[in-house]
Amino acid sequence: MIVDCGACSAQNFVSKERLAVREIPPRCWECGHALRIRAGGAETGRETARIDPESNGGTVGKKPDGGEQHG
Repeated sequence: MIVDCGACSAQNFVSKERLAVREIPPRCWECGHALRIRAGGAETGRETARIDPESNGGTVGKKPDGGEQHG
């Protein structure tokens, strides 16, 4: 699971094994701040969906002028 640090905005990978140890919260690799893990992702075994700020926003398959490409 990828978790953003609330203190420094660094991205942290937290494994399923690490999530199983809930008594001690995982720490940010950059600043050492305790990471907040949302309840939904850990209990269901799914990763938290993230929006990539460097993605093209779903414009794949469209021409710069707004028309669609074919083929």
